[in-house]
Amino acid sequence: MSETKTKKSVGVSFAAIITALLLIISCIAACVFINSGGSPAANAASAALDNAKKSVTNFVDDSVRLEADYYDNIFKKVNTAVVMYQGKNDNGELEKICSAAGADLILITDAKGKITQAYPDEKLVGKTLKENKMNAFGKITKGIVDKITTDPEKTDEGYKINVGIRRQDSDGVLVLGVTDDSYAVVAGETLADSCGNNTVVEKDGKIISTNFAPADGCESIEAFEKKAKEAGNTFDGKHYEIKKGDAEGYTVMVAAADTGSSNTTSVIIIVVTNVVLILIGVCLYLVGSKKK
Repeated sequence: MSETKTKKSVGVSFAAIITALLLIISCIAACVFINSGGSPAANAASAALDNAKKSVTNFVDDSVRLEADYYDNIFKKVNTAVVMYQGKNDNGELEKICSAAGADLILITDAKGKITQAYPDEKLVGKTLKENKMNAFGKITKGIVDKITTDPEKTDEGYKINVGIRRQDSDGVLVLGVTDDSYAVVAGETLADSCGNNTVVEKDGKIISTNFAPADGCESIEAFEKKAKEAGNTFDGKHYEIKKGDAEGYTVMVAAADTGSSNTTSVIIIVVTNVVLILIGVCLYLVGSKKK
């Protein structure tokens, strides 16, 4: 074998070895990159979970103020009603008072708790607060308190609450019934929206708030997890990365849609580029060797 051919063979062998080594190094780097970085969807879900947990913590820290604001607003309504009433007869005035106060019920009692006027159910006139399961308002007629509320009760129309206040024109009580959705904020039912998209919030084993459609109708996160497992975390043709964590006694779950792109694509591009560059180098070497 001539010296030129020997040099050429050695050069080709060397190029092949270098090519193999670079491929191995690229593959190792790719594996490390994938394992250390995780998929974009998983990273997004982890970041979303951290943000959601912070939002829950802020909600808990702010819960006392939220509840106080709710009751302040309720008492403003009943104060408006009691100022407007001032002993007016039921000639349409009670309906006007209800409308002005944003209420759906008004009762007027005498000093003994007997209902003297009512809107919209006039059949209550002549009955006592106790007969209508409103005996708690008797504390006002007895001079124990000046105002009192029942606990908000969830209904199909919203949260219903009755609030009573001492009459200004005479002894007795004015009771106002209010039904709206404002207590939902205090109860945490809007919490998912402040946590971010695709969030589920659970308290005491029951989902109280969610803006993630696949979780609608699920009583608990555990029930949703079972549903998600059966569906392979795929809903409406989209696969989701799901993360779960705890914050201030609440369980929070978030989902991030997998867009189909991942670090693997980037790694493949890097490896292919390296291979192409190496092959070009080898070709140039071979062409240069033939000219000698």
